[in-house]
Amino acid sequence: MKSVPNKLDTILVIDDEPAHRMLIKRAIKGIFPEVHIVEAENINLAKQQFGASAPIAITLDLVLGHESGFDFLKWVRQSPIASKVPLMVVTTSQLQSDISTANSLGADAFVTKNADLNLNAQQIQTALKTILGL
Repeated sequence: MKSVPNKLDTILVIDDEPAHRMLIKRAIKGIFPEVHIVEAENINLAKQQFGASAPIAITLDLVLGHESGFDFLKWVRQSPIASKVPLMVVTTSQLQSDISTANSLGADAFVTKNADLNLNAQQIQTALKTILGL
């Protein structure tokens, strides 16, 4: 079992909606209060943040304005440096095709955003613990 993330560890949250980023950050801080969280609202910023922060995990929305989160997922899994970083898709999509595509591209978990904020936070926390091997 791996060690619990601490203040030296970073998690990258990629979502174009500030309210969704806040929800995800609260869920993360609820189980890992000391972890550092960096945010990105588009793919270019996400790549920059990844390079600057060396995150231990990534959360990724599939719809980033006019961009597709699948493009970032492909980039991560093709990168020699980033390919092993645990990545959780957190999106509003419930389409089986999106789940299958995310899984085939190497997503480690898939969480669907919903209106029940407490349930959503619990799902994010459970998936994050799982992909981090905790």
